[in-house]
Amino acid sequence: MTDHLKFTNLADQYDEQVSANLLITNRSSRKALRLLVPQLAKMFIDDILIGRALSGTLYYNSSKDLEGDNNHYLVLEVPKDDKYRVYVFFFKHPPMPYVPSDPPTRPLGNTPMPLPYATLHHFRGEGKWTEFNWGSSVTKITNASRSREIDISLPAVHITGKIHADPHLHHIHPFAVQGIMYHQDYQSLVTTERALYSPDSIVFYTKDGVESDQIAFFVPSAGFTLPNGHDWFTGIEWESQAE
Repeated sequence: MTDHLKFTNLADQYDEQVSANLLITNRSSRKALRLLVPQLAKMFIDDILIGRALSGTLYYNSSKDLEGDNNHYLVLEVPKDDKYRVYVFFFKHPPMPYVPSDPPTRPLGNTPMPLPYATLHHFRGEGKWTEFNWGSSVTKITNASRSREIDISLPAVHITGKIHADPHLHHIHPFAVQGIMYHQDYQSLVTTERALYSPDSIVFYTKDGVESDQIAFFVPSAGFTLPNGHDWFTGIEWESQAE
């Protein structure tokens, strides 16, 4: 993209803003995203399991903009200070192909989300807004020195878990990562048996591990990253100490 592309202050263009989390993938065979807005109990999804996790700010005028009509999106990569910002725009109708010298206007329901430090190509897609009524818990995930297991702790709800990752962790150094676990409910969380691991998230499933069986997912907090790797883990053990 050209250097002269400029976006004015988004906070001045929209009435409201809220923190949001974006999970995005841009593989050659698959481009999709999932946007979570926990404070508004909203989620936008385009059929994605894992991807690059980013945190940012969603700007909007009305909560009505985050409903059924605005199902089309455009992802743009904008250079900034030797890094990149990712902008996601939502539309009521399929957006026209983007021309770098002609930044997109703000159609009704356009809700851009600036996100730092990503390296994506531009792409378009279609998804849907849904209610997001999952719970969330502060979570810590650790791997001790010389351990072949990943420990999971949700202290507020007195739940601990253990992923038996041997032999997958032979090349991973010890780590301690804090983040948020999003889950349907506590009872379902402790029934999960498989996990899909990536540096940006860990997605938990029942034994079959298909999209419809997704029970929970962990997203690291800003400043934390899980070690590199992409793999399925089985043999998860959970323990609930809640009274």
